[in-house]
Amino acid sequence: MLTHNVCTVIWRRSPTTGEIEMLVMEARSKHPKTGVWTEWRVKFPGGGQDGPNESIEGTRDREVWQETNLAFLRSKLIWRKVVQNPEEPEHHKYGYLVNFEDCYGELRNVPKTEPDGDELRVPDWVPAATLGRSLFSSHQSLFVAAGRELGLF
Repeated sequence: MLTHNVCTVIWRRSPTTGEIEMLVMEARSKHPKTGVWTEWRVKFPGGGQDGPNESIEGTRDREVWQETNLAFLRSKLIWRKVVQNPEEPEHHKYGYLVNFEDCYGELRNVPKTEPDGDELRVPDWVPAATLGRSLFSSHQSLFVAAGRELGLF
């Protein structure tokens, strides 16, 4: 079955320093079979599709809304990867870039537990110059793609 995951990098210029910042949050989840919690991981808003008929854009928009309380007017696809393994014969990963100036809504300011049990801390703006050191490993490729798109490296 064809499945997908979508992550979105929301960025802005810091109102105080002018540096590029990216919106991230710490998250953890329980392993579905063992019930053991993962470590807290710094990640971009995102996740997997909700049912076989949810579009890539629908997943993108829903995940950003659920995790940040933000919606946006424009986005740009900046990264894509096809993962093939025995458990998921064809799984696509997508990464989008969104300028915070194109967002509306009020940024979530309380911790949250997702319907699937994942726990999310409050989203926070982190300077892109230091983010790569703390970001969850599976989000590193998207971070690099965003940095290139924004002219950081």
